Amino acid sequence: MNRQLRVHLVHDQATVDIEGTTINRLAVGLVADGERVALVLDPESIDMLPSMAGVDRLDVPFRVPPWRRSTRRELLSALTERRAPDVVVARGRGAWPVALDLADLHQRALAIECWDIESIIPLTRLSRRHPCVTVLAPTGAMARLVGERFDPARVRHVPVGVPVPANPAPVLDRPDDAIAIAVLGPIGDAALWRSVVGGLARIARDFPQVHLFVEMTGPSAHAAWQEMNRLDLLSRSSCVSSATRLRPLITRCDMLVVPEPPQRVRSVILQAMATGMPLIAAADPCLDMLVDGETADVTEGADAEQWAARLRRRLEDPVGARALGLRGRSRISRDHGSTRRVAAMAETLHALRAEHEQRLAAAPPA
Repeated sequence: MNRQLRVHLVHDQATVDIEGTTINRLAVGLVADGERVALVLDPESIDMLPSMAGVDRLDVPFRVPPWRRSTRRELLSALTERRAPDVVVARGRGAWPVALDLADLHQRALAIECWDIESIIPLTRLSRRHPCVTVLAPTGAMARLVGERFDPARVRHVPVGVPVPANPAPVLDRPDDAIAIAVLGPIGDAALWRSVVGGLARIARDFPQVHLFVEMTGPSAHAAWQEMNRLDLLSRSSCVSSATRLRPLITRCDMLVVPEPPQRVRSVILQAMATGMPLIAAADPCLDMLVDGETADVTEGADAEQWAARLRRRLEDPVGARALGLRGRSRISRDHGSTRRVAAMAETLHALRAEHEQRLAAAPPA
């Protein structure tokens, strides 16, 4: 039987803001399995997460000038002197320096979660300076992308996990009365979004019962808003700044549309799929659970008429749309439930601790 694991989870403010619910579920799940967990958070984000029974919290400044880094290191040493971790896990690039200091102070194993493509190259540079870092990837596709630049032995697949409701949502149960469609960003490609908005305008014209919830994030969000205004879509739309902060709203819609690949793993997409919501999405190299015609309608390079045709196909066939959503829900339930993530994380971290202790034992005396 494995001895109790002491793990410190280090998250920067952006990660807490976007993925607070998944952080909570992982921490609580590990504690329920008998592990000791501490959340290491910046003072600016510590109030974003509710306190959880059995989970310690360490308040450490993340963004400090170079001349204060030694002071932060001393604070970390004092805070963890009697509760040193066995393994340190970091998520979010703002968390890396703190996690590195923490692992170095106690000579412990360090794992960094990589949920987006942009972090792969910086992680490669970091690994050259810290060769014992292990990278944790939330999907098999991300693990393969990271493995192209890392030693595969240093890449582990720890699946993202979301809650799966006991029963699917009543998707398109009133198609003649009210239909809610959630449209997620990012909005980066202005030309693409002109096509998307054009397709949505056609749908709004043909289905007066449709209401849109549009996530306005990204460098071309204002251009998309202007196009919606030009096509008289704003009166049929609610614009939100972050779908992640409005998960209950998004997961109660009848359909989810993700026109532009975020090139990162967003748990809100998987959480919507877990409810049985049908998904129309751009192909994304990070999301291998999106299989065209099986778990989602996957599209690439569509014009306004093609976007309208895909949406119309599902709206005119609620039974087929629900069947698509249920297949997506089944995939998420099988591969990405919250309990699966907790079990995979615990197994991985126990293995990392054992491997690190073997390396220390085999190292020549200083």
